[in-house]
Amino acid sequence: MNAPNPDASPAQSVQPTLHAPLFAYFHTHWDREWYLPFRTYQHRLAQVGYKLVEALEAEVIPCFAFDGQTILVDDLLELRPHLTVSLQRLIQQGKLSVGPWYVMPDEFLVSGESLLRNLTLGIARAKALGQHSFTGYIPDTFGHSADMPLIFQLCGIKTAMLWRGINPAKPGGIGSAWFWWASASGDRVLTYHLTTGYFQNVFHMAGSDAEKTDWFRAWLAAVAQVSPDGLPVLYPVGADHLGFDAGTVTDLDHALAQAHMPLAGITTPDRFMTMQRLGQDYAEAVERLPEVRGELVDCSGQYLLKGTFSSRMQLKQANRHLEWRLVHRLEPKLAWVALLGLGFAEAASLDTCWRLLLKNHPHDSICGCSVDAVHLQNEDRFRQVGQLAEALEHSVIDQLKTHLGIEEGLMLFNHSDEPYTGVVEVQGHFPFHRDQDEADLADPPLPEAAQLLSRCVGLDETYLTNYSCLPLSEHQAIHRSSLVWVSQLPAQGLTTLEAVAPTPDPVTVGDGLLENGQLRVEVANDGTLTVTDKQTGQVYENQCRFTLRPEQGDSYNAAPVPLQPAQSPKLKAVEVAEAGPLRGALSLTLGFKNAEPLTLLVRLAAGSRRVAFYVRQLNTQPFQCLQASFAFLEPVDRVVAQGHFTPVERRYDPNYDIIKQMPAPRLTELPTNTGPIQQFIQIQGITLFTQGLAEYECQGSSVALTLHRGFDMLSADDTGVRGSHAGPPLPVPGGQRLGETLEGAFAWAPMADYTAAWHEAQRYYGACHGYELSAFGQGHDQGNDHGPGGQRFVSLDNPSVLMTACRPYLPDATVHHVCRLRLANPTDAQQWCTLTFAEGLALRHATSGPVALEVNLLGEALKPVQILSPQQVKVMLMPYSVKTLQFELV
Repeated sequence: MNAPNPDASPAQSVQPTLHAPLFAYFHTHWDREWYLPFRTYQHRLAQVGYKLVEALEAEVIPCFAFDGQTILVDDLLELRPHLTVSLQRLIQQGKLSVGPWYVMPDEFLVSGESLLRNLTLGIARAKALGQHSFTGYIPDTFGHSADMPLIFQLCGIKTAMLWRGINPAKPGGIGSAWFWWASASGDRVLTYHLTTGYFQNVFHMAGSDAEKTDWFRAWLAAVAQVSPDGLPVLYPVGADHLGFDAGTVTDLDHALAQAHMPLAGITTPDRFMTMQRLGQDYAEAVERLPEVRGELVDCSGQYLLKGTFSSRMQLKQANRHLEWRLVHRLEPKLAWVALLGLGFAEAASLDTCWRLLLKNHPHDSICGCSVDAVHLQNEDRFRQVGQLAEALEHSVIDQLKTHLGIEEGLMLFNHSDEPYTGVVEVQGHFPFHRDQDEADLADPPLPEAAQLLSRCVGLDETYLTNYSCLPLSEHQAIHRSSLVWVSQLPAQGLTTLEAVAPTPDPVTVGDGLLENGQLRVEVANDGTLTVTDKQTGQVYENQCRFTLRPEQGDSYNAAPVPLQPAQSPKLKAVEVAEAGPLRGALSLTLGFKNAEPLTLLVRLAAGSRRVAFYVRQLNTQPFQCLQASFAFLEPVDRVVAQGHFTPVERRYDPNYDIIKQMPAPRLTELPTNTGPIQQFIQIQGITLFTQGLAEYECQGSSVALTLHRGFDMLSADDTGVRGSHAGPPLPVPGGQRLGETLEGAFAWAPMADYTAAWHEAQRYYGACHGYELSAFGQGHDQGNDHGPGGQRFVSLDNPSVLMTACRPYLPDATVHHVCRLRLANPTDAQQWCTLTFAEGLALRHATSGPVALEVNLLGEALKPVQILSPQQVKVMLMPYSVKTLQFELV
């Protein structure tokens, strides 16, 4: 994405010292949307693609790499459908390389499941077009997840090629452009570092032959420093949104001749990384390569642009909500429908949801570092995903209700892999005729044990599932939300209740006070909170302190303003928002000197060890950064973050002050004390959860969560934290979000165990939820998973093993009910786990082939799963490993 700086011309007459086979690859790096919106770039793609097909068919060049994304083929064919046969033929012949990605994603701002779905879609499409070898091509993502080698291996990918996040030439570093990149699980991929970047456009530019030769010699000299044992070297020819020009070949040939450097061949990244010679001639040298583990987030060699964690936070929030909804609410329900014999007719609808969501995952999109028009389109895509997912969920619930014969009471879902005891929110929907007077409407009775949250009148949604009903129904409905207490709601369970029980641990609400049997939360005079853990007696003061500081960064990097300190608000009012007994809430009004007041809702539920926060503020001030900080007993030098599948430990200098390092030297980026969040981070025995707030910052003895950061330039060269532009200097006033209501949801809990925090995150995101079908009965019968209408799909006997996905699967030419589960072991010990299927579900009797398999994401069988009985299987997971299991059930 970043062009070479024009001020940084190479030294003249640099003599190359490279003694290794040199290969080249022609490519384009295609940001699908960035400083122009998608459709504008798509038109350019159509022009570039047409000329590229001509060049490949005329054999002007032997091959070309299409940036590792299969979506570019579909984007191109949408405008140039007549190229379909030519493109497929070129891909089959190995002349045009695509995949393995559907889109090239940011790694830190999307979930592990999203990365797997992205690769699954991309590889399937590439294979359908005729490509069958892949490398993990990630040339421009802003740093790399510690779990990427594991994720690649889950998809059968054994090699990777990257640029940002590691600096082989750094003193004391690995000193090698070739290395083994390993996850904590021990899964590793042979990796090649594009030492000076994928962006090599010198042969596309105007200039003399001598100038281009000097550029090339400088590249050779830089690469020679980190090329080990004569292993092959790869030169990228191409850059952002560039097409192919025949003059490029001539210029490259001339530079090679002048540098006395023969070219071993023109290739593609996937073919380069899977050369037979790497496994034969160079086998010994490859095995001696250094191994690198963990996240690749070193900014000493290239910009990492970590300010994108806080740019346009609304995108991160929408994405995290929809990822959760698809994976943990919709897909398990679809699995139930399929396994109950009701069919899986929604495969295409679910696929559409994922494709729309993934189109927002490229780094220039989800990172919030594109022009305003792009992000308006991102928000529209998010809305479309939500609309289709909601309609799908309505349809599934109606199918389950009809199949199970449920007519009244509650239908409760627990889509986590632990039994649940606690408070559940349920949604009610009660149709009435519009001729009725709303004032005379009587809700179905709400039992004493339930707590009403809200009630409104709206459109009757019956038409979503009743296809004999007009879409514009003359009926309306009462929509209400309430809370109930449940006991031992089964893991991966669907249960119906006709009555609810009172909570054994109610919340009491007083003047500036929330309390249950676990925690006591008090509002201090300065508007912060003091939380007492009643189990340990530990008191935590100065929690959830808000600050508003001046900001001078751009879309890529946050930058505080020197000599302008942050301000904290004053407490203006405290009111009771929810009086309990199932959930209590206080509403705090906090006033800033030069900004609109902020409203903070503090919630505590019965039986819970989690304090939840919800923030709202009308944003009227530009160039501001809003954060909520939490104080700790010791300086914060270590954070354990939820990774994609395994925990990630990050180290920090609690005394680091970026202002003291400003301004950044030319062409360098200052490190930060910030990091990305999936769903939670852990510090000194405390877990902080967020619902899409993607950035935290360590500040001495506190950790701050960023809610908003305002900026108005895509890229600026005067931020003070980065020594040059990172993109075009275009105005992006939408980055300020002026006139918008800023919102944020996060939570605090005294919880040090990683797997316990993972399970708590599922509860916080709403793994347990319900639907009120009609009037409640009376009494306190809790029901169970074996009662009328009850279902428990599958249960795990080891809480250290996590189920990260549960979805129906539709293999080719089968009549059996097939599901796939993904299990993760986030611990450093081997874990055994027995899976028990519900009564009424059993593994199909095998007449040919195994019915319980471990598979990779390409659908390839790895090995059979141990079957204990038709309803039980047993699996073993190595430390930090992930397995995908496929079952055929009847």
